[in-house]
Amino acid sequence: LLAQMAKQIDAGINPGQSLKNIAQTARAPYADALLEVARRVEGGAMLGDSLAHYPDLFPHHVVGLVRAGEVGGFLPQALEYASNQAESAHSFRRFCWFIGPFVIHALIMIPMAWLLCLTMLRYWDILSDSGGESGTLLDAVAWGFRWPVGPAALTASVSTFLLYRLFMSRPLRNIRHRLGLIWPVLGKRARHESIRAFSWTLSRISTAGISPQRA
Repeated sequence: LLAQMAKQIDAGINPGQSLKNIAQTARAPYADALLEVARRVEGGAMLGDSLAHYPDLFPHHVVGLVRAGEVGGFLPQALEYASNQAESAHSFRRFCWFIGPFVIHALIMIPMAWLLCLTMLRYWDILSDSGGESGTLLDAVAWGFRWPVGPAALTASVSTFLLYRLFMSRPLRNIRHRLGLIWPVLGKRARHESIRAFSWTLSRISTAGISPQRA
């Protein structure tokens, strides 16, 4: 999306028309958002300010790059920079795709694994006491889900999942970013990438003749 915007605006197409063109082939929820942003831009609003109304679709750094590009007169280059950064971040996430699900699923499954171990141990005891008769597995499962062991394990798993969803929500984004800066490997990458983006943007704005304080 950002790459297409960069190419169309660089070719002389105004941002409003560019957004409408891209919206024709975009999928929801981007299609509706692009049409609304196009309406705002054609009404005189700045592109960056219009994109800021959709923080779940356009992150803060993209909005900031667009605003800087509009002020400094390098909007196509700013969109292309944001596009390259998004592609790089996607490639990094795809390379490490298994880490997040593995950790979360492991945390969710710890209480259930503990419950399964208790159930199998109980099944072994019942099987030994009954002399190997069949039909005792259901008794072991029922014993495993008795109060409070079973409900406690289920509650722990559900709570872990809900806490993960809460942690990944937008209100806690700043906390995630602060933790990301001190995380091994990821923190250094985030710092270097942020410094690179800041330096590049500041240099382009300064080249446009804007005062250092405003830049």
